[in-house]
Amino acid sequence: MTKNQHLYEKIHASNELKGALSDTQYKKEKILNDVKLVLHKFDELNQLTCDSQNYDTILELSNQNQIKAKIDNYEQEKRKFEMDFNVATVEEKLDNIIKSIEKLENDHDSSEKSDSNIQPNGQLNEMTELFNTEVKIIENKIIEKNGLIDKLTKMRKECLLFSYTTLVETFKSKVSNYSEFIASATKFSKEYLEYINNSTDS
Repeated sequence: MTKNQHLYEKIHASNELKGALSDTQYKKEKILNDVKLVLHKFDELNQLTCDSQNYDTILELSNQNQIKAKIDNYEQEKRKFEMDFNVATVEEKLDNIIKSIEKLENDHDSSEKSDSNIQPNGQLNEMTELFNTEVKIIENKIIEKNGLIDKLTKMRKECLLFSYTTLVETFKSKVSNYSEFIASATKFSKEYLEYINNSTDS
């Protein structure tokens, strides 16, 4: 092998190592931010409830039971949801792979100085594949957790909407009934007053 060819291969291998290291560090930061975002959404979701705020004095028993069933369904789904992410554990797994790539780069740099011929391509490909597999597993978990968070958010929205719609309909019905009662009482009072006036005039 010519000296120029050997130098080219060393530079090419060094650039590949530096590129792989930079790429893995970028991916690590991105995936950690995604994990933190999912954890934040989960924490916010845990703070939220679908509460009927004790409208039982206003609502009919059947409406109360329907709302209670929706609340129970939401809370039951929420209890099933487990967040099995730990940022420190994810970071540690990824850091271990990155450290292996850094070690490979350092070994390559040392071999350049001592003019030995270490070819890191096979090891680099293996570590990069391991890293990408780990990232893909985490990404799939993130997609799954985001889907569950979206489902719970939708369930809560539907629960609240049903509760408030039922409450509004009950108010309308009661107001309408009271209005009819007041109109009927007013009509009766007028008729009674007319009767009294007519009977005193005669």
